[in-house]
Amino acid sequence: MQNWNSTKNKKFIYIIAGLVVMLLIMSLVRWRVIEREKGVVVTESLVDLAEIKSASAVTGRTLQPSNYLTPLSPKNAEERRQYPLAIFTLEEVMNQMLADARRWSADAKPLYIHSAGAVGLDGKSSQWQAVFTSRLKNAAFELVYRGDSLWRQSQITKQDEGENLPVTLPSTRLQIMSNSDLPQFSNRSMTSIGWYYNLDAKKWFYQIALDGNQLVSGPL
Repeated sequence: MQNWNSTKNKKFIYIIAGLVVMLLIMSLVRWRVIEREKGVVVTESLVDLAEIKSASAVTGRTLQPSNYLTPLSPKNAEERRQYPLAIFTLEEVMNQMLADARRWSADAKPLYIHSAGAVGLDGKSSQWQAVFTSRLKNAAFELVYRGDSLWRQSQITKQDEGENLPVTLPSTRLQIMSNSDLPQFSNRSMTSIGWYYNLDAKKWFYQIALDGNQLVSGPL
């Protein structure tokens, strides 16, 4: 009777051990599938940005493309891009920069902000460059963020005045998604994004630079 119980216990232990091994294998397979679905991890080489000598609305409307293409509507995992150095979305880094600019001058207002690194579909970029203006100082202020840190700040000459942003900042991710859903952009790639104050319309506009030097723009 005792031998029978011992054999039964051993079978039970083997069954449990087998189930544990199966669960571990299934977890490993699932993890690998999830990793593949995340897409291609891109290691960036960040470019040192040339210093801006003066702040103008024309510069704000000129969105420079980056060296990295992000498909707007990825068809498979190979077309998905992951940028580990991209920390902040545009609206997140703008809040950080505005606080920095207000320490420089209490009346600081943004004139424009551009991505200066790769941009993911989540609206995050590895590098951001923005310009603020001040009537009190009669000058402008350039800020550059890399990752989650302030990389450069400098007072520069002012040509045009900035303006306060809308009270509720729009989501750059939604702006990107609203364009990626359009049939004409299904096979296009994004290179950079930005916001700028349009002096003629007296409104803030967003911009998305696409491959082929095409620019998509609209009011915030």
